[in-house]
Amino acid sequence: MDLSAVARACCCAGIAGGREIRLALHRMPLALRALPCPSRLKARNVRADAVAERIGIQVLERLSRRVGFPVCLLVDPVQGLVLELGRPGAARIWACLDAIDGTIKVAGLGTRKGRVRAACDGGWASAFAFTAPTDKKFLDLTFADFVAAAVVDGNPGQFQTCPGEAVVWPDAGGNLITWDGTGPGARRLYASSVRRLSQAMVFLDGFQALDLATRRPGDAKLAVELYRRLVDRHRGGAYDVLRHFGTLSALLRMMFGWREGPTWYEPQCAAFLVVNENLFNSIPAVPLLAGAGGYSMDFRGAPLDRRLLAAGRTSVLHAANRVIARQLFPLVQRAARSASPARYRRRRMPRPGKTARAAASRLLRPVVGSPFRDRAAGRRGRELRARRR
Repeated sequence: MDLSAVARACCCAGIAGGREIRLALHRMPLALRALPCPSRLKARNVRADAVAERIGIQVLERLSRRVGFPVCLLVDPVQGLVLELGRPGAARIWACLDAIDGTIKVAGLGTRKGRVRAACDGGWASAFAFTAPTDKKFLDLTFADFVAAAVVDGNPGQFQTCPGEAVVWPDAGGNLITWDGTGPGARRLYASSVRRLSQAMVFLDGFQALDLATRRPGDAKLAVELYRRLVDRHRGGAYDVLRHFGTLSALLRMMFGWREGPTWYEPQCAAFLVVNENLFNSIPAVPLLAGAGGYSMDFRGAPLDRRLLAAGRTSVLHAANRVIARQLFPLVQRAARSASPARYRRRRMPRPGKTARAAASRLLRPVVGSPFRDRAAGRRGRELRARRR
């Protein structure tokens, strides 16, 4: 099987696994979902998540037999703990599984006898991500190595206003393409084409900024600073700031739309910021956004696709396009320096190559108030200011 065929087989397995998990959890009696139940991936777990993980592992075992490569499931991406599935071989497929992103929305936020606090917006999801067959060791893996991913929403709406499922795999030329997996026909998914931050929603998640085990100094203050700056739509902020527990479900519901027919059905959200993001959420999100025309980087401006998994967590910015990324990056930098001056120094977002830079310059000419200017324009501005003095 060639790369594209293997990637499509991985995506099909991920979609099938997500649907099976969704069906099993909706059929599970409410009173049983939060019962303690250890699993192969977590020593302390609840029954809902344990059942979902068991289904996910079975799906990966079947995938290994189908494609003829062993599957190495990441258990702890920071420490490199893996669960090897299938027959050992020189080349392997590395896989990431987030069986339930948003477990409390299924199992409940606390329980008492006869009561389960699980009534909510239903925003949870299951996610799979895969590399191509490779002989790379864990310490060499980057986000860019994951070329296939599938995310399935736990509660897709009856009337479709956003995709309920999304998959991404490379085409024959190796370019990532993101598709809507909901219906029988293939429909491409795209991020927003908006070019003005003030005319777009922005998602901001600061939940992990208060995680005592993994947060870094200044993360909690950074989340507050980001909200303060983003919510002011009259001073360089977004139209509004959104929040949703369950990052992958939020990604599906807020960042993807369709471009079919004469009228495009575009998402209102143009950026997705998470402080101290969980790696199990970042791994599928990066290729999905890239295949839809988006761009992902950390809060220092470094592209996420080049980042090693072994480097651990980081704060992430997923933008619908580079124009929005360039508008948001200075705001993120100001908030970061305000929250932790010693940790964040003044930086510039890496510029694309000459061809991409020229195209971006042409694209941005009609945009009022864009902070992006090419180097030639910067030199001309300095010369004019010098003459006025």
